[in-house]
Amino acid sequence: MKTIAAFALLACLIAVGVKGQDRSSRGRCLCVDKGANMVLVKNIAKVEIIPPSPSCRRHEIIVTLKNGAGRKCMNPESKFTQNVIIKALERRSQQKAHSTTASVPLKRTMTSSSAPTSFK
Repeated sequence: MKTIAAFALLACLIAVGVKGQDRSSRGRCLCVDKGANMVLVKNIAKVEIIPPSPSCRRHEIIVTLKNGAGRKCMNPESKFTQNVIIKALERRSQQKAHSTTASVPLKRTMTSSSAPTSFK
């Protein structure tokens, strides 16, 4: 009886410790269509750049809107979106230059790494 209880406890511990592959952000394309060509700049809280990957062969630009208004996919080919990306990169480089604490360097561009890049 003790053996069965010990085996059941071990099985429960193993089941809790097993972690599956995180598919929350890289399973498929997050943007179904091309996306919006424009949003109000004052409503943008964060910009995410997701480069192509084996599961999604296109660049995805996702903006998180202020005041809990959600997230919106942007058209990466529109001039507005390209300007938003440039301004986000400039803002990030200024923050990095003025920062006194160590920060993660900007290594991801639209043509490199497959991990998403976020800018606030």
